[in-house]
Amino acid sequence: MATTDSAYELTTDDYSYYDYEYEDEVCNKSSIVQFGATLTPVVLSIVVILSLFGNILVIVILANSGILLIMMTAHRYVAVMNPLSDIVSTTGSYSVIACVIIWAIICRLLRPTARRERAKL
Repeated sequence: MATTDSAYELTTDDYSYYDYEYEDEVCNKSSIVQFGATLTPVVLSIVVILSLFGNILVIVILANSGILLIMMTAHRYVAVMNPLSDIVSTTGSYSVIACVIIWAIICRLLRPTARRERAKL
């Protein structure tokens, strides 16, 4: 015997094909959880390493840019005040040598900081 729902005009016989016993169809998410448990530490480790590298690079660049700015200011001062001095060069070789020396000194001074940060990991 079929009953009619006035709102949808459907009978209960229309739903007789649906099987309510679906215990066998439950999603097995154990492989997804295992994949996430493996992937999450790897991704987070990569993020931490790249962040550490980026922060150290920022420190090096800021220190070098400050020192290079001071050196350029001193060079311009000497060039204006004493234009015939040996420090004022038209080839720029002294400037390149000074920049390389400054980068080397700053990288050497910041090496202990990088070691400490690496030890924290």
